[in-house]
Amino acid sequence: MDAQQPWDYVLERKFKEEIGELMEALAAGSAGDYAQYQYICGRIRGIRFAMDTVTWVRERLNRADVTEWKNV
Repeated sequence: MDAQQPWDYVLERKFKEEIGELMEALAAGSAGDYAQYQYICGRIRGIRFAMDTVTWVRERLNRADVTEWKNV
């Protein structure tokens, strides 16, 4: 098992919950116009970016390869 911390689980659960709510809103047709649709899609994209970033950081911490951090 990786060194996933309790805060990882909380973040992952919250991110997935928020994406689910946004997807449900889209499926229900709550975006009144194209601008609202773009806004909701942008929020989903931003949350996915945050999830990917948390995963990226966790993987590097697990490998304890801090030399990679210099190239970020």
